[in-house]
Amino acid sequence: MKTGIIARGLTKGGVARFIRNILHQFDIIAGSDPEFPEFVVFTDSDEFSHGFNNISVIHVPRPSAADRINKLLWDYAMILPRIMSEKPDVLIFPKNIIPFTNSMLRCRMINIIHDLGYFESEINPYPFWDTVYMKSLMSISCSIASRTIAVSHSTKDDLLDRFGLNPGSIDICHEGVEKKFRPVDDQAEVRKTLDRYGISRPFVLYCGSLSPRKNVLGILKAFDLIKNRIPHNIYLAVNYSLRADDTVRFMENNLGDRAKIIGFTGDEDLVNLYSAADLFMYPSLYEGFGLPILEAQACGCPVITSNVTSCPEVAGKGAHIVDPFSITDMSSGMEKVLTDSGYRKTLTEEGRKNTGRFSWKNTARNILETCNKAFEQK
Repeated sequence: MKTGIIARGLTKGGVARFIRNILHQFDIIAGSDPEFPEFVVFTDSDEFSHGFNNISVIHVPRPSAADRINKLLWDYAMILPRIMSEKPDVLIFPKNIIPFTNSMLRCRMINIIHDLGYFESEINPYPFWDTVYMKSLMSISCSIASRTIAVSHSTKDDLLDRFGLNPGSIDICHEGVEKKFRPVDDQAEVRKTLDRYGISRPFVLYCGSLSPRKNVLGILKAFDLIKNRIPHNIYLAVNYSLRADDTVRFMENNLGDRAKIIGFTGDEDLVNLYSAADLFMYPSLYEGFGLPILEAQACGCPVITSNVTSCPEVAGKGAHIVDPFSITDMSSGMEKVLTDSGYRKTLTEEGRKNTGRFSWKNTARNILETCNKAFEQK
C-alpha cells in the first residue's frame, strides 16, 4: 500500500501542529517498522523539502504564499498531476476539506475533521471567507471520503448530528502533546522569559487567539470579579486580531495594569510561561480538541476549562471544569484554584497523569489503522 498526505499552507495554530507532529511520527515509525507503507508528502512548503529520512516529499511551490487564490489553485489543480504520477492507494486530507477535483483520483481518501466551528454562527469563530468555504464543502468532502477521522468524540458527535454520516465510517484519533512541554526546573531561564515580556508573579495565563469562541472576554470579566481578593495579574499570550475590540476595551477600562496582552510567544517561551503560571484559563465555548489544555497540564500548570464540546474529554480529571457561559462560575473556580494550594496541587498531579493518555505516536498509528481500513474496503 502506498499512502500520501496533503500538507499545504501550514501556518500557526493547532492544525499546523497536528500535521507537523504526525509527519514526524510517520518518519520515525517508517524507520523502525518494516511493514510501514510507502509514504509520500505532497506539500508547497520549503519546511518539508528536507528533514525526513524515511518518507518521500513532493514539493510543488505556490506562486505566492499569501494569496488565497493561489492556495485554491494549488489544492484544486497544481498538485493533481504529481498525485496522479505517484499513484497513492490512500490519500490523507488533514484539513477538513477534500477538493472536489480530487474525486477523479483512483485512490481511497481519508478526511480528517478538526472541528465544525464554522457552523456555530452564534459564536462566529472563523474569518468570513474561511467559514463560507468550509460550510460549502465540508459535508461533500465527508461524503466522498472512504473514511473520516475525528480528533475527538465530541467532533464525531458533531459530524453525526450535522451531516448524518454512518457512525461506522468515522474513526477517532486523539491528538497528543510534545515532550518539550514539561515543567522547567531552571528558574533563571524562566525569569528571563518573564522579564522579556514584562510579567510579574503571581499570574494567571491565557494563550491562543482572541476569537470569540475562546471566551477571552469572559475570562477577563471573571477575573475582574475577584481581582481585589487576589494578588495575581492576568496575561494574554495572543496577538491583536479582528473582532477583539470589546475584549481590549474591557481590559483597558476595568483591569488597567492588572492585565496585559504580551503577543504571540514561541514554544520555548510558552513552556516557561506555563511552568511559572499559577493557573491556565481555557474556558472555550467551542473546541474540536483543545491542545493547550494538555500543554499546560504537561508543564505542571493547573487548568480551568469548560464543560462543553471536547474540553472535558481532553482534560479528564486534571482540570477544574466550569460553565463557560457563567461569569460567576468561572470567577469562583479561579478563586478556588488560586487560593487553595492543596487543590491546586491536586489539579497539577491529576493533569500530569492525564497527559499520559495522549501521544502523537498513538495519533499517527491510529491514522495508519484508518488508512488500512480504507484500503481494505470494497
